[in-house]
Amino acid sequence: MDYKTSLDAPAKALTWAGCAIFGMLSLYQLYTYSRSPRETVDAVAAVVQIAFFAGIVLFTWLYSPQGYSVRDGALVIHRPWKPVTIPLAEIRSVQLLPPEDVSPFSGLRMFGVGGLFGYYGVFFLPRLGGYVRFYLRNKENPILLDTTGGRLLLSPDSGGLILALKGGGWQR
Repeated sequence: MDYKTSLDAPAKALTWAGCAIFGMLSLYQLYTYSRSPRETVDAVAAVVQIAFFAGIVLFTWLYSPQGYSVRDGALVIHRPWKPVTIPLAEIRSVQLLPPEDVSPFSGLRMFGVGGLFGYYGVFFLPRLGGYVRFYLRNKENPILLDTTGGRLLLSPDSGGLILALKGGGWQR
């Protein structure tokens, strides 16, 4: 069964603003290069900076969660590149959290994204017991999974994912 997840208003605003800023900076580089002497160093600098801006947007999009599904005895977190698969046998508990407990700004971001195409990566949240891997696009229905590999946070648009996970046999 597939479960959708959609961006919340802050993530949409950060995504649009981030893409617009990177796009404007890239256009500014092209404009600056077109008005300067045609030195090889200028061309290389412009290409490197534009590639850097495009790489940030591409990299964050490739790792952003797009949805979830439960099939073949596993939870699959869909991403454009390298979906994450967690066998249901590794899930110890599933818990619905209040939205205020999952703010990525209430802890430390170890290696994560806090709004561009969602909230994902590794965050340190003492309130949730330490390191937590975020796979969120919104903070409406946060689900905390305690697995043998650590804690995960998911954000499906509906609560049906909890029922599917409970039906998967993780409760022993």
